[in-house]
Amino acid sequence: MEVSGVVRLEGEEWEALHVRWVVEQLPEVERRVLLRYAEGWRCKEIAAAEGRSVAWVRQVLRRAVARARELGRIDE
Repeated sequence: MEVSGVVRLEGEEWEALHVRWVVEQLPEVERRVLLRYAEGWRCKEIAAAEGRSVAWVRQVLRRAVARARELGRIDE
């Protein structure tokens, strides 16, 4: 919505922009793992793509979610 030359974001538009900002603040590896997981990849698939263990992927996911919550107070 535009009011007097100022663009106002509301509802879903604001949420999408906010989530994008939060994700962009994450370190590259956390962002990559989190986005793959959000796209439906399984931990085993992410581990294979990263050349790491499933335990490593789960640890990175925990850190990414914790950091995202801290940055943007988003839910899982």
